This record gives sequence, C-alpha cells and structure tokens, in this order.
Amino acid sequence: NVQVTLIAVDFGGEWPMGVNTTYYNINDPDPTTWELYTTPIVIDDDCFHGTVYFYSDDKEIPPNVEEVKNVSFKIDQDPPIFTDYTFTPLNFMKNEWLCKATVEDSCSGIVLVEFYVDGTLIGNVTGEPYEFEFAGKPTNSSQAVAYDAAGNSALSPIAQYYEMNYQTRQSHQIL
Repeated sequence: NVQVTLIAVDFGGEWPMGVNTTYYNINDPDPTTWELYTTPIVIDDDCFHGTVYFYSDDKEIPPNVEEVKNVSFKIDQDPPIFTDYTFTPLNFMKNEWLCKATVEDSCSGIVLVEFYVDGTLIGNVTGEPYEFEFAGKPTNSSQAVAYDAAGNSALSPIAQYYEMNYQTRQSHQIL
C-alpha cells in the first residue's frame, strides 16, 4: 500500500496568513470537483498505475491558490505467475536441453527469468520467449525464477530429470 501525506506551508505576504485548505484528486488532472484533504491518502489497489493531483490555498482574502502539482507511482504487490515450466531434451544423447517458462505478470510485467539446472544458474532472458538452451547432462532437476518490474519474484514448478538404464537379462539353456 502507498500512503500519500500532503503538507502545505504558507510563506507568502508580509504576514503569514497560513494554509486554508488542501485538495486532491486521483487520476484526473482537471476534475469538476476536488476532494478535501484531511488525512493521509492510502491507495491499496494492486496494479495501480496512477497519479495523485493536489493543491492548496491560503487564508488571505481572496485566497492565493497554488498551482496544481502531482505525484505518480505504481503498485504491484503480487508475484509473477507460472502457468508452465518444461525441461525438454533436444537430442537423443540428452546433452542439449530446452528450458521453457510460461510466466506472466499483469501489473508491472516480467523483466527477468533465470534458469537453473541442478541448483546452478545456467542463464537468463529479459524478454519473451522465456527460453534458454542448456548444453550438458543434468543429474536431477531444472527450475526457473521470474522477476517482475516491482521486484516481486516467483519460482517455477520443478522439472525433475530421471534417466533409466535398462539392463537385459539373457538366459542360456543347455540341452
């Protein structure tokens, strides 16, 4: 959540009259009505991409009115969401692999996906498609970590790797 606290000070004139009122508006630089500011403004809307506009006037008659000012910010409290993660061999020898992440973040967007094999960082990408080719022989698993522009992160499901060795048993019968 973001808390916006507005503080106005009147330095004008020969005798400081003081601040009379402060007004604000969210996301409308030229509204027909302004909200009276009395307490800090708390914005808790996830995925908020907006601007708080504000101004004050003083107690002089007629009042001096400050130029409208603003502050802009974004809120993203949720981590990215993985919808799929695969670790697929690209050849028969299983020494070339494709790590592929399907991940999204509707608020601030994905800025980095890191790929790990057996707990070791093997590479990263900063844009779609979120894929990385690995040359080597894994022993256990692969996983990805995605980061959004707000610094939130998420782990992909673990893609386990098992290699089965089949032994054939031959029996000979002597007659």
